[in-house]
Amino acid sequence: EVCSALPDAGSLHVYAAKLARRHPRAAAWCVGWLNACGPLALPALAAFGAAMFIGAFAALEWGSSISRGKLFLIFAAVLLGHALLVVLGGRASIAALAKFSAGWQLLAAAALVAVLVIKPGRLQSPDFVFTHVVNQTGFGADWSGNARLYVCATSLLVVAFSLAGFDASARVSEETLDAGRSAPRGIVTSVAASWLVGFAVLTALTF
Repeated sequence: EVCSALPDAGSLHVYAAKLARRHPRAAAWCVGWLNACGPLALPALAAFGAAMFIGAFAALEWGSSISRGKLFLIFAAVLLGHALLVVLGGRASIAALAKFSAGWQLLAAAALVAVLVIKPGRLQSPDFVFTHVVNQTGFGADWSGNARLYVCATSLLVVAFSLAGFDASARVSEETLDAGRSAPRGIVTSVAASWLVGFAVLTALTF
């Protein structure tokens, strides 16, 4: 609703200022700086995940042990590769890579779901998939009190980062045709697509 009424560049901190009943500048300042943490943290998170995957692949294929030092070097190399791509690649190559990435993620998710549906000789029961909870946090060993709520809330962090950037449609709304309709439609579509694809993949993996 806010995006359709105020399709301005800047999005979140602009909206915070418009919605704040008191101290709109302070609200915009806080939201702007907190939102800046995402573009810093998420690439690092993705690069570290890639480094862990590369390390695990090396251990499986060649039996090499990955120490913390080696893992950090792989992490640094992935980050350096990202930086070189942005600096040397140019706008056209980055746009092409973004399109390839979106298509690859959907194709890989579809292939993963298909393999997990067709290949396994045994599947878990629906009761296990949708009601079984595993507590590996170290808290609430007797599964009493608020431990269940804590574990369920913590598990949401696994998928929360996939919704980051849903406001990208609002950020570029100044350059969008019919922004009052297109920008909010992009927000809703991105959240819905993340939910559907993520639900399909996680359900297939759990089964």
